[in-house]
Amino acid sequence: LNEDRDLQSLEARLDGLAKFLLPEEEEKPSLSLEEEADRLRQWEQNLLAKLAQLNQRTSGLNPSAAKEAERLITEIAELKADLASQGLTEHEQDKEERVLTRLLRLAELRQ
Repeated sequence: LNEDRDLQSLEARLDGLAKFLLPEEEEKPSLSLEEEADRLRQWEQNLLAKLAQLNQRTSGLNPSAAKEAERLITEIAELKADLASQGLTEHEQDKEERVLTRLLRLAELRQ
């Protein structure tokens, strides 16, 4: 009987330690449809502002370079939207190889 109490005590202590070291994932509070729509609108506005800024920087290019720059900007936006839907942060999106190569080419065109 004494061994059982020691065993139970040890098991209880191990359970407490496990809860501390391996906390169960807390469920993220789900957003309402309206909150999610607002968040997506805000994200869209930020993306459009960045696109406008990039378009402004390419305005002094020759027609073929400007067309390539516009194509690259569109591809970058589409890639980032896809990566964001996969849960990547903006910083992680910028490091992604496909985005990075297009950003580098865009920078080359601007010079």
